[in-house]
Amino acid sequence: TIILTYQETLTDLHQYKGPSFKASNLKAEKKLEFMPTNLHIQRMRVQDESGSDHTYDIVTIGAPAAHCQGFKNSGLRKLIHKFEEAKKHSAVSSSQSIVYIPQDIVRAKEII
Repeated sequence: TIILTYQETLTDLHQYKGPSFKASNLKAEKKLEFMPTNLHIQRMRVQDESGSDHTYDIVTIGAPAAHCQGFKNSGLRKLIHKFEEAKKHSAVSSSQSIVYIPQDIVRAKEII
């Protein structure tokens, strides 16, 4: 179940002894799925006209993506589009029930 998957992931993260981000070459590692990729922190110090210092911290990370789950079945936008299309067709042909395509159900079970 999804709860067991999250519990396993939490255990893996507690056991992990390393930096608090993953390098880009580790982005496909299942055990590091929830860690940010390429975390960068920059500090900028600016002095205004009166001589006062101001410090700005800037944190950036790579865009979150489920690299370890692969991209064979398209990305999130396409999955949402397919879901919306299925909702439209099912609303027209029947009551409010949603019909899921068998391949999507199999993929969901693989992910969970």
